[in-house]
Amino acid sequence: MENNFKEHIKETAKEIGITEHQLLKEMKKYYNGFSFDGEQFVYNPFSILKFFEEKKFRNYWFESGSPSFLSKYIEDKKVTYEDLIKNTVSSDDFTTREIEDANANIFFTQAGYLTFKGKEMYGFEEEYILDYPNLEVKDSFSRLILESNYKVEIKEINKTVWKTLKNNDIKGLIEEIKRIISAILYNLHKKEEKYYHSLIFTIIASAGIDVKAEELTNLGRSDLVIDFDERIYLFEIKVDKNAEEAINQIKEKKYYEKYKGKEIYIIGININSEKRNIEDYIIEKI
Repeated sequence: MENNFKEHIKETAKEIGITEHQLLKEMKKYYNGFSFDGEQFVYNPFSILKFFEEKKFRNYWFESGSPSFLSKYIEDKKVTYEDLIKNTVSSDDFTTREIEDANANIFFTQAGYLTFKGKEMYGFEEEYILDYPNLEVKDSFSRLILESNYKVEIKEINKTVWKTLKNNDIKGLIEEIKRIISAILYNLHKKEEKYYHSLIFTIIASAGIDVKAEELTNLGRSDLVIDFDERIYLFEIKVDKNAEEAINQIKEKKYYEKYKGKEIYIIGININSEKRNIEDYIIEKI
């Protein structure tokens, strides 16, 4: 891409008002990440060509698809991010079933909305790690899940969530998440930790924020990690416990160790399942 689109890169960086290095970094985040083996990664050519034409970061490829079909599929099967990216899959999962009968993660990998992000070995068995390929897909897919599963209008969500993080307003971010959760119909809620993990992840991801779930460290997995403007936000979410227990788990497991060198904030959240929302939270800077 750098060899063949040198002038386009130069012109686009100038138009947007950032350096060429910054432009390439953002392009990689938005449009790279598709893989057939979990080792080699490629850009989406459609998105790249549209990006150089429009000179704006937008979800070009996803918006060219069939969101109404995807929305119905997500709603019918109640798809959450945990159904898509939490578990590894084997090559047999792609060959032993008809696509219509496959699990949601297999279906969306075949359709190009998920991709191989790495490999793990279980004895002699090779398993693939699935994930969204990039921010273009993660952002759009998360919006669809919010609208289809939780019946949340997302018109203002992405702006507000993004602004709170830009201003490093963590309290404002949590209050906005609380406001969004309160708008969800009571009969859609579940008294499960994974339900709230999925919901909060989806709210943040729908705003085009680089958020990861179940991020692996040497002592365990942190619930949610946001990487924004060289700042790291680590979340631990509990249900019907307390925020202090959540924050202590982050400290005991030292989830922040792998991010040393960056500005790090740890956030412990407790959900009250009867009130169906965040009851208390603690924010600390490491």
